[in-house]
Amino acid sequence: MMTPLQFLLLEDQPLDAERIRAALMDSSINHELLQVDTRADFVTALEAQPFNLILAAYPLLDFDGIAALEIAHHRCPETPFIFVSASLGEELAIDALKAGASNYVLKQRLERLVPAVQRALREAQEQQERKRSEQLLIEQKQLLETIATGQPLDDCLAAVCASLSRLTDQVRACFLLTDAQCSTFPRSVTPDLPPSFGQGLKDAPINDLYIGTCGEAVYRGQPITCVDIANDDRWSQEWRSLCLAHGILACHSRPVMGIKGLPLGSLMLCFDTVRMPTNWEYQLAEFGTQVASIAFEREHSVQQSYRVSLALHESRVALEQQAQKFDATLSTIADYVFSFDRNGRFLYANQVLLDLWGLTAAEAIGKTMADLNYPPTVEQQILNDMRRVFETGETIRNETSYINPAGVNGYFEYILSPVFAANGAVESVSGSSRNITDRKVAEEAMRLSEERYRLLTSILTSIVWTVDPEGAFVSPQPEWEAYTGQTWEEHQGFGWVQALHPDDREPLLARWLQAKQQQTLYYSEGRMWHAASREYRYFEARGVPLFNPDGSVREWIGNVSDIHDRKQAELALQESKARLAVELADTQQLQSISSQLIQEDNITLLYEQILDASIAIMHSDMGSVQLLYPERNELQLLAWRGLDPASAAFWQWVRLDSSSTCGVALLSGARVVVPDVETCEFMADTEDLAFYQLSGIRAVQSTPLLSRSGRIVGMISNHWTEVHQPSERELRLLDVIARQVADLIDRKSAEAEREQLLQREQAAREAAERANRVKDEFLAVLSHELRSPLNPILGWTRLLQNGKLDEARRTEALKTIERNAKLQTQLIEDLLDISRIMQGKLSLTAAPTSLAVVISAAIETVRLAAEAKNIQITLDLDPQIASISGDAARLQQVVWNLLTNAVKFTPNGGQVTVELRQLDHLAQIRVIDTGKGINPQFLPHVFEYFRQEDGSTTRKFGGLGLGLAIVRQIVELHGGTVWAESRGENQGATFIVQLPLLRNRESGAGSRESKVDSPLSTPHFPLTGLQILLVDDEPDTREFQAFLLEQSGAKVTVVASGLEALQSLDQFIPDAIVSDIGMADMDGYMLMQQIRSRPPSQGGQVPAIALTAYARDFDQQKARQVGFQTHITKPVEPEALVEAIASLLR
Repeated sequence: MMTPLQFLLLEDQPLDAERIRAALMDSSINHELLQVDTRADFVTALEAQPFNLILAAYPLLDFDGIAALEIAHHRCPETPFIFVSASLGEELAIDALKAGASNYVLKQRLERLVPAVQRALREAQEQQERKRSEQLLIEQKQLLETIATGQPLDDCLAAVCASLSRLTDQVRACFLLTDAQCSTFPRSVTPDLPPSFGQGLKDAPINDLYIGTCGEAVYRGQPITCVDIANDDRWSQEWRSLCLAHGILACHSRPVMGIKGLPLGSLMLCFDTVRMPTNWEYQLAEFGTQVASIAFEREHSVQQSYRVSLALHESRVALEQQAQKFDATLSTIADYVFSFDRNGRFLYANQVLLDLWGLTAAEAIGKTMADLNYPPTVEQQILNDMRRVFETGETIRNETSYINPAGVNGYFEYILSPVFAANGAVESVSGSSRNITDRKVAEEAMRLSEERYRLLTSILTSIVWTVDPEGAFVSPQPEWEAYTGQTWEEHQGFGWVQALHPDDREPLLARWLQAKQQQTLYYSEGRMWHAASREYRYFEARGVPLFNPDGSVREWIGNVSDIHDRKQAELALQESKARLAVELADTQQLQSISSQLIQEDNITLLYEQILDASIAIMHSDMGSVQLLYPERNELQLLAWRGLDPASAAFWQWVRLDSSSTCGVALLSGARVVVPDVETCEFMADTEDLAFYQLSGIRAVQSTPLLSRSGRIVGMISNHWTEVHQPSERELRLLDVIARQVADLIDRKSAEAEREQLLQREQAAREAAERANRVKDEFLAVLSHELRSPLNPILGWTRLLQNGKLDEARRTEALKTIERNAKLQTQLIEDLLDISRIMQGKLSLTAAPTSLAVVISAAIETVRLAAEAKNIQITLDLDPQIASISGDAARLQQVVWNLLTNAVKFTPNGGQVTVELRQLDHLAQIRVIDTGKGINPQFLPHVFEYFRQEDGSTTRKFGGLGLGLAIVRQIVELHGGTVWAESRGENQGATFIVQLPLLRNRESGAGSRESKVDSPLSTPHFPLTGLQILLVDDEPDTREFQAFLLEQSGAKVTVVASGLEALQSLDQFIPDAIVSDIGMADMDGYMLMQQIRSRPPSQGGQVPAIALTAYARDFDQQKARQVGFQTHITKPVEPEALVEAIASLLR
């Protein structure tokens, strides 16, 4: 199980701390959170343990967030620090980031906390890994230099342990070295542990019996870890006690492998706590064993060199021994010559040796080496070699170092040879010895020099080369072969060129030819194949010519140095500078956009500039900016770059169900990035994918534009023609632009709302002024129209009262009084109708009605007025037209008003035509006159209340201007429409009325047939078995509706008031309620509120339909608010009412 990350939270608000804790708990981050709320506790926590992350509020009671950041950076500068605050403004945020904060998150947007934490941890880990890599390179260089200088193996291994301790203070390291048979560890190197630990490890066995991790690691050839030595029953008690006594509670061992794949020893990392190694410690173990392997191999090379040297000496001694057998007794030679018997007593010593001892032959012969004061170690070594000669009959050659009796300190070489008797047995051993100190010192110096050279060329990847005057290899180049992997057959002559990178061969050869011609220093850089890493690495080559006495070039000598790491660092620096330049340009772009947002007033230009900035920052090929229309919940394309015209048209409006990235981002409210549209699952086989392909788009991202309140106001998108994944930095910069665009849209939206509000206020003010003006004009007209008839009535009445009129004048006076009284009655009736209409109380008695009859009746009422002006009324009525459902009296009032207007505004001798036609399911009445006509500017207002084209005191035509308003209301109550047409003044006018026909009813002539059955004409009973409660205070309406519903199969209970309806519900629960709205005492709204307050068992949930003459949208909304499911306007077609009830209960 992974060790949880340690988080420190500095927060003095308990509720906020719990919200932060909850946000982190919802994430997948394995962590432990410690909360503190004071400066003292914060400092104590930092001193007590290390933390992987610090979270801190900005405003605190006893100090601010910047002070906390400074404390944290002083004590743990590498730990990421994130501010979590509710009031961190832009300036404070910038100050915090400059001070070293990793990020900041607003408490209002805690959904961003986990991504911010993950990003901070990732960046801290990357920084730590970079630092560790740099430390490893430094330590590796120092260790390799130590090894290359020829230091003893134990010193090199101790240096590795010290290096590991510098890289981490959590472990102690040691090495255990194997014997030749790889069965035990005869010795160890334990610089970080007491000597007693190394002594306890001596001769530790190598096997798989879990005696210790080092033995098992070497035996298995793989790393072994023990997380709890004290409780691991696989360990023997002896080795467990040894570790525990030295504070080792857990360990990790990794074998040191030689180049032949055989183990040479084991590296042991010791931990003072029960735990698993960290990834860093695993990496250090691998690093330590790799460097140790180099040290082991160098030691092995030293021993191999010694054996080669010994073989050379043996050959030379063998030749010398043959000569000594013929001249063994000669004392003139410079070597020390002697012979032994089987007991190690001297049988012979030449004069040179006797002079060395300072003895005579008589004094020396028969003595042993001990008698002559030879050091015990030297005596024992020579006696052992002598016995082997007696036993094997073979010559033995060896060397020793000692201080001889004459006080000479140095190296001596000796040869022991058998002297055979006649029977073939060895009867004595003769030998010789010489001082080889000078040669030994020279050989050692040569060996060290050669070893340093070999190791340095191997480790430092530097190659020394020699070529002939033309540049060809004429002898094997071991270093070249080791580095490039080219054999002598491959690199001889000019074969070395094949190891160069193909792109570098021509320029490198050109520089070589130039240096050869000029006989000057050769220098070049390029790339060459490196066999070990199997890659081309950067190198630099230098060479100088060596001249013959005659001035000609004898050869060239030089070296090749691996500069790959340096070159990579230079390239990285160049890339870093390039990135900084790009970031600077992006920053300047953002500053420019910010400035333009403040100064530029052209909104279209601003969107285009913002889009260009996003394309530049995201390095995309195309882009777009969209605005969200909340009422449609759709995005509209405002600005784009690079899109195909067809694609731009296709994405002009984007809905929530769109498969484009902007549609998905709009639905989810989060950024959507698609690196490759061809592999995107939600785009597969969609129109959006086809249009992406049409525009050559391969990758796309869409980022919602969020207002400061978190509301989506638009979308900004970028498109690439190749597969592409935007970087985190690019997306962060895009977020800055997105916030600016969102603020711009918010600001412009607010400005537009303010402008609309001003316009609405101005319009309302103008409407109020116009209403007041119309009211004043109407009152003036009303006063005039009411007073005008009174004048002749009162005048003739007084004359009649005086009795001064003759019979003819009396008759004429009475007719005048009657005519003006009727005129005034009509005016009052119009006023009452308007009042009823505006209060929603104009009642209709609906029944099948013939419009031809209605028109004929209306014409009779205006015929005398027409005849008085010599106006001809022409009828053009379709006799086969179907009936309508309506109130015949009110419909006659409509036609009469239209005809009255036509006669009034048509001059003497004019003509009025009335047409009746059927258009599909509509009946159309047209009243056409040849009169005054209507001004086009007044035409839209002709049906408004109290409106007259000429409202002045000098007008030619009287009236209140109510007739056409009444016409429109009555027609609309019948479900119809009315409008006027006129080409202008003095060109006549046409008024058209269209009313819905009764479907499935035969006309008076019986020649038209409906294609759809009606509940009134066919035996169809859609409401069979349903109980319906019908509420209406108009008897005629109530009786008609009850008849209609009973004909459709329903059982109808009829009541005349809301109170009676409630009493009925106490008796039974109907299947549906149909109720009028405008009723006395308790209207339909009050009734439904009472019903909905009841429990279901008392009818509280019975479906209900409002059937009313109130036709405004407000009336429909109010009906639904109080509990009606459906709102139907009177007059209603019978089948529409039946279908509404059936649908409600379906």
